[in-house]
Parts: sequence; structure tokens; C-alpha cells
Amino acid sequence: MLDAVGEGVLYVDTALQVQLANAEALKMMGADGESMEGKKCYDLLSNALCETDACVLRRILNGEEKIETETRLRSPQEADIPVAVTARPVKDRAGNIVGIVESLRDLREIRKSAEKTRKALELRALAEGYARMSALMLHNMGNMLTPLHIEVQGMEAETTKTELEYLRRCHDDLALHLNDLEVYVRNDERGKKLFPFMKKLIQSLHREEKRRLEGLRHLSSGFDRVSDFLMLQKNYGHPDEEIESPLDINTMIEASVKMQSLKSQEKGIPIEKDLRPALPRVMMDENRMRFLIDELIRNAMEPDGPEGHPEREKKMRVRTFLDAGGSVMEIGCTGCGAAFRKAGAYSTSPINRDGSEGLGLYYCRRIVEARGGVFSVESNPASSVTTVRINFTKG
Repeated sequence: MLDAVGEGVLYVDTALQVQLANAEALKMMGADGESMEGKKCYDLLSNALCETDACVLRRILNGEEKIETETRLRSPQEADIPVAVTARPVKDRAGNIVGIVESLRDLREIRKSAEKTRKALELRALAEGYARMSALMLHNMGNMLTPLHIEVQGMEAETTKTELEYLRRCHDDLALHLNDLEVYVRNDERGKKLFPFMKKLIQSLHREEKRRLEGLRHLSSGFDRVSDFLMLQKNYGHPDEEIESPLDINTMIEASVKMQSLKSQEKGIPIEKDLRPALPRVMMDENRMRFLIDELIRNAMEPDGPEGHPEREKKMRVRTFLDAGGSVMEIGCTGCGAAFRKAGAYSTSPINRDGSEGLGLYYCRRIVEARGGVFSVESNPASSVTTVRINFTKG
């Protein structure tokens, strides 16, 4: 029974001779049952308190009922063992002390475990600190970018149409009243150059306006990409612990489609839903699931090509179904979903070497695969149809 305790246990008499020791205590002393016979405890297992007034055994003999302290043993086997010591008196029926029980707990493994725990907590606190600092930086970057973005949008709205219209009217009026100005425009050298000059001026303004608008479009696109990146980082990298719960993916899809309905109308991409009822619920953090569905629908509305293909009918279909006992979500898009199309050729890779799979899709893939699901993309350039399928169960 004493060997099962997991710490060293000694029983000494009032003369401080060791009468009993379990296997762990014998190991600390480097002795066996025979070699310890007649030996004092300080001969077998000495420490800094031995043969002093602070000796726990002497203190028990002097009347203390229980002593708990720490010291370092000088063992024959190991030079220095940190131990926690607990000592109690053993009394007869008359209340006289007849011996002392002393337990010795090796603190090395306990301290190693405590140190590992401390380091793990430090690393976690550091990671949370980095995450919060990152979130703060992203928030401040967003605050700086927002007024700049608004300014660019305002510049896009401002055009030189007023000046161009004014010049066009002057040109038309002059042409209409050409007879009144016939002498000037036909006989005067400066008059003869009036119409060609105005035409060149209008053409120059048109070219300048086109260049300006193109530059503003590039700026606006860049702001959009940076804003999307900040939002991705903020949504994916939140420092809070994930709380998984059983989620109804149909309900989550309905909410996401409703939230993005205005954007789908602006882009002219109708969203068709085909959601199978009573699907098995998916265990996932709600924030992660919301991010996953929102990001996939947003990517499905990306134009197919640099300027899109106006001649192609654009549409999207979101459906859910049961496969091998697990819930599956599928987003198919026609004439759009350029981000999916780029990733489709590399569906077995977690992230493309050429960077064609953006951060949004990369995060979506990671969220699914980290939970044992399967994320796949199939693309058919000939028919301009791309399908993203997520199976929320393994294999």
C-alpha cells in the first residue's frame, strides 16, 4: 500500500532510527531493507535541516503536530533532490509519541510540469497580445483608409463633363452660325484655325478624362482589396477562443444571402437557393461558419475576367444536400466566380504557388480542412461554370 502512494514514506522511532521505508524512499536513500537496519535517518537521507533545531523530526518530538516544509536532500544516488516534506507524530493509546511518519515528495517533475504550464500560459498570453495588437493595427489602418477611399470615390464622381459640354456647345453654336462668321473663319488666318483647335482641345480633354478615370478605378480597386484584406484578417484572426456548437447550415446560408442581396442586385447576379431541410447539424464556431459562407458567396460574385463578360448570363446557385451521412454545401456560379476559377485547377493544393488562390479562399479551405472536412473546386472554362463543394465530414 505504501509503495502505491507515489512518494517516499518513512517511519522512524523516537531515536530517529528508520524502522520502515517504502520503495520510493529506499530509492531516494539508495538503500534496501537490510542496509537501513539500525541506521539513523540523517545517515541515510541527509538534508540541510538535519541535526539542527530546524529538523522536522526533532520538532515533532518537541510537540508540533504537523510540519510541512521544503528542503533539498543529499542522496547517495543523486546529489541534490528538491523535496516537499510532511511529518506527523504517531502516538500510543495514552497519547505518547512512539514514532514519526515522514513523507517526501520529489518536486523535480512537479516543477517541470509547472514550468511547462507557465511557459504555455506565457506563450498563450503573448499570442493573444499579438492578436489584439494586430486587431488594433488593422482597425487603425481601416480608419486611415476609409477617408482616403471616400475621397477617391468623390473624385471618381467628379468629371470634366461640364467643361466638355460647354466646349461642345460652343463648337455647335459656331457651326450653326457659320454664315454670320463666314468672313472671320474664311478670310482671317486665326479664324480658319478655330474649329480644328476646338476639336483637338475636346479630344485632348476626353483622353485626359479617360486616363484620370482609369487611374481612379485602379486606386479604388486597390482600396477595395486592402479593405477586404483587413476584414479577412479581422474576421479570421480574432483572439477569442472558438466555441463550437451544432449549427444549421441552411439557416446560416439564408442569413448570408439576405445580407448580400443588395450586392447581388447591383452586380446583376441572381442567387438561387436549393436547401435540403433537416440536414445533420455541423459542429463549428458560429463566427467561423459565418465567415466561411459570407466569403464564399462574395467570391462567387467576382467578375469572370478583368472587366467581366457582359454578354454572358450571370447566375449563382447555393444548395445543400446529404452525402454519406454528412452535410454538404455547394455553390455553383456561371459567368462569374473568377476567384473560384483560378483556384479550380489547383484544388488539391492548400494554397497555389502562383498566388491565384487568395487569402479568402485560403482561409475558407483551412477552416474546413482543420475540422476534418473536404474543400474542392471544379471549373469548366468552356461552359464558364465553377462549383465549390464543402463536405463537412471526413473523407
